Amino acid sequence: MKTFSVRENCCLYFIWFLWVLVVALYITNVIAKTWFFVLFFSFVLILLFIFIRERLFTMFRHKKSDISNTNICVMKSDKKSDPKQKEVTIISEESFFKGNVTISGDIHVWGHIKGNVKVTEGTIHIMQGGKIEVEIEAPDMIIDGLVDGACLGNNLDILEHGELRGISRVSHM
Repeated sequence: MKTFSVRENCCLYFIWFLWVLVVALYITNVIAKTWFFVLFFSFVLILLFIFIRERLFTMFRHKKSDISNTNICVMKSDKKSDPKQKEVTIISEESFFKGNVTISGDIHVWGHIKGNVKVTEGTIHIMQGGKIEVEIEAPDMIIDGLVDGACLGNNLDILEHGELRGISRVSHM
């Protein structure tokens, strides 16, 4: 149920007030000339135009959502894939791995890995809420979660929510 808002109905209240004022002035014979009516109604039309224009264009001024905060889930389909396309491994939020992990292709970590992670060809993405303890070795690393240990590789990107507690031995940051 929509709550009552004086701010939304402010223009309507103003028009009612002006209407009552004109009727009161007409009854008391203060308004005898037509120029006052013309000024009054032109003023009301200008106010209505401003109000309608403001209401109409605020609809298009909404902020666009940040794409980096969008959670994307990649699902494997039965369709034939392009041989150049890398496979993506996803570690979900509730998952916990203890030990060494070696993967060829991309990996998206939403959960928790305690141990060494080695990516031979591809990128490791530690997503927001994801956590890796000990060591990561990959050509490309993107951190938006927590890494507690060492990062070894070529490229390292630490995003807005990313945190690295440890050593980074990379070519480019």
